[in-house]
Amino acid sequence: MVFGALGCFYLGHLASDVFKDSWLFPVALSMIGLDVIYLGVVWQKNEARITRAARKVLPESLKTLLESKLLG
Repeated sequence: MVFGALGCFYLGHLASDVFKDSWLFPVALSMIGLDVIYLGVVWQKNEARITRAARKVLPESLKTLLESKLLG
């Protein structure tokens, strides 16, 4: 939460000082926000498949650690 607040303050600084006469900056921020929302929806719909694919490439020690954390 602290880093999110710092990021908001930094974006405020960029918007008010660095890009104050730019119309493209708010458009770019809006597009980034919409992309984050879209990726969240895609992740939620495909979480099981993405998790299975990610676990296939993990070393055996990490797989064991994850299973012990989930079960215990």
